Amino acid sequence: MTRRGQQTIWLPTIMHVFFSMILLIMGLLIINKFASGFDTAITYKTQDLDHNLIAARLLNSPDCLAWTESYTKAGEPQYIVHSGIIDMLKFDKTRISACIKDENFDLKLYELGSGTPVQILSGDVTDAPVDTFLVRIYDKNQLSTGLITVKTK
Repeated sequence: MTRRGQQTIWLPTIMHVFFSMILLIMGLLIINKFASGFDTAITYKTQDLDHNLIAARLLNSPDCLAWTESYTKAGEPQYIVHSGIIDMLKFDKTRISACIKDENFDLKLYELGSGTPVQILSGDVTDAPVDTFLVRIYDKNQLSTGLITVKTK
């Protein structure tokens, strides 16, 4: 029962909700139309990708320079590859050439504390990017810390 001067407000409320929903749906459709109409072009800069992959292979592969320990478990030979630890017995030109299948490389291994390179394997590389890595050096059952510079082309 309503008194004189009071109105029922359910009709304007329903109309307000209905028109608000219509506006919301129209807004979402307009946003979807504009967002789906944009073309995005992604360009990947991969000019140094090969160089980084070669450097990672040199340092972390047991076929290349990584120190590999072997032991026997249940009569079967097992191997532990120490990534980032350079085995000095593997540091020769023929192994690295076979590892990266490229004659154009330049590697210099420095022991920290001395300014002169411990080992140099050089090829004909002039304008190539240089990466320097902090590594551990395994030589004659001793570990030391060093830097290796890798240049490949």
